[in-house]
Amino acid sequence: MAEKIKTIAGELELKIKALISKDSDEKFFSDVRKIGKYLNKDVKYIVLLLFLQIGTPEGKPELNKVFEFTNQNDVKIYLQLKIKSYIPFINQGSAERYIQEELTSDDLATIFEVKDGVIVIE
Repeated sequence: MAEKIKTIAGELELKIKALISKDSDEKFFSDVRKIGKYLNKDVKYIVLLLFLQIGTPEGKPELNKVFEFTNQNDVKIYLQLKIKSYIPFINQGSAERYIQEELTSDDLATIFEVKDGVIVIE
């Protein structure tokens, strides 16, 4: 998406892309797997309520990125998916009904199946 920004020197058109880096993706799924340790055996589905954080996962300071300017008109913003909270369910219908009826369009959520206490990540 291109955004036009008015500056003193005139109008500047920028393309802004939001990205989730491979490291951020791996960290998110690692966090999802950890939740499985805390689930009862009768849990079959889990709804994760999420939020986005700007930047890449913590590590060496020189590797942490928030913005990257690829050329004069391209800006990449790095995002991380973070888990705000989770809600376990014993059946899929209840989980889907919760998402449809309780969450708003401003909420960010996802659903995972749970088998034998392990969250299924495909």
